Amino acid sequence: EKSLRIIPIIAGASGAVLGVVAFYVAPELIIATDVFMALIIGVASGLSSTGANQIFKQLGKGDIDDKTN
Repeated sequence: EKSLRIIPIIAGASGAVLGVVAFYVAPELIIATDVFMALIIGVASGLSSTGANQIFKQLGKGDIDDKTN
């Protein structure tokens, strides 16, 4: 269970790396004007994927207010 806590960190870091790679490899795919902007967009994208996963996970539980996990 404790190892699951690092998933958002991994997602954010992966997004950052992929944002910078996309900036150089396929700049038409990312709206960044510089590398720092590409990095921020990548981090936001990675962290939002984690949030979207949690939304669907919580909706599937049936009781969102249940804090037993």
